[in-house]
Amino acid sequence: MYLAEHQKLGALRAIKQIPRKEADATPVLSEALLLKNLKHPGIPIVFDLEEDEKNIYVIEEYIAGESLEAFALHQSKISEKKIIQIGIQLCDILIYLHGQKPSPLLYLDMKPEHIFLCAGQVRLVDFGIAAYLDGKRSAYPSYGTKEFSAPEQWTSDQPGVWTDIFGAGRILSFLSEYTSLPISRGLGRIIQRATQTDMKKRYATAEAMKQELVLLERQKIFKRKLRTEEHLLKKIAVCGSGIRCGTTHFSIALNSFFNEEGLRSFYREANDSGALWKIRKMRRRIVEKDGFLYSGHFCGATGLTDERHIESAFDFEIADYGCQVEDTAQIAYADVIILLLGARDWEKEEAWSAIERYRYCEGLVLVCNYGDEKTAREYAKRAGRRVYCFPLDADAFCVDAAKISFFRTLLQKERW
Repeated sequence: MYLAEHQKLGALRAIKQIPRKEADATPVLSEALLLKNLKHPGIPIVFDLEEDEKNIYVIEEYIAGESLEAFALHQSKISEKKIIQIGIQLCDILIYLHGQKPSPLLYLDMKPEHIFLCAGQVRLVDFGIAAYLDGKRSAYPSYGTKEFSAPEQWTSDQPGVWTDIFGAGRILSFLSEYTSLPISRGLGRIIQRATQTDMKKRYATAEAMKQELVLLERQKIFKRKLRTEEHLLKKIAVCGSGIRCGTTHFSIALNSFFNEEGLRSFYREANDSGALWKIRKMRRRIVEKDGFLYSGHFCGATGLTDERHIESAFDFEIADYGCQVEDTAQIAYADVIILLLGARDWEKEEAWSAIERYRYCEGLVLVCNYGDEKTAREYAKRAGRRVYCFPLDADAFCVDAAKISFFRTLLQKERW
């Protein structure tokens, strides 16, 4: 391989030298002949084929950029926005390849080192095992890298456009390992569908996968626009009616839900329980970075956080006060005050007292714990206002269907 400069244009070119005696067998020449007929901004251009007595020369566009593999290693973190944009461009390339006439062209070798980023444009290189789905061949090359290849590439099953869709999904999965926060549920669903072992359960076309990525991107742009217009970090204070009524559990669950939904939030310990220190000590897979603890979808401020960056980096702050609010004036700053009410018989008197004490707080939301709907109705009748019933929950860090339903209802009805 040589790097050359066009004498008249001054443009750089990549020149592959192929010994003439190997030309009939080498995949390099086959790749060049294939690329010569393809015209897409995401695919390298083959300008010409030249020859002399000993060699054949393939003159190609020089790709000035870095591979996705190198890009991931050099970044401290990759945003979900960037992952979605890369996914959309990959789908665009696949739409073009699969739309070739008379037969779709399968790429079959998707992996990070074959994808280059050049000034924001995704470029797909190395078409050495690409093949037309023309029905004339009974077998396709079982090459590629198993980590990124679809299962049918290593069995007797016939590959198809769904094979490349699997590869694109694995690329998005690879990139998601380099995000600072867990990816959103929306992106997770797209990756999961694209990489199904059963090819029939994947996206039928690259266009269908692209449409879902574009929709997800639009949703995120809309959320960012709202944040820009409001210029506000919404502050939520979680308070308890008594000791051990579950404010820490609830706060962690709410924090995990927000982050899983793509609404950036962090947990702040505003009591002296030392719960955050215990979380750091007891949980196995926990990462500490830039003053925050990360575990799954949980993000907690350690107290060593740079406060200057919080306003722009997060949508919600969740402050866990436990039952240590002596005067409601100390939480008057909060946009939302969640009063968590104990539901056991010995907790009800304290709960009723707390309802009276917090009654006139602006932004007050009442929540009855332990999934006790009967007691929630009792409290609602006495308070003269809605009381939500938090479902019985074993794991605060796990975002399950019951909690998703509860918190989405809360968001919708309270219009946060």
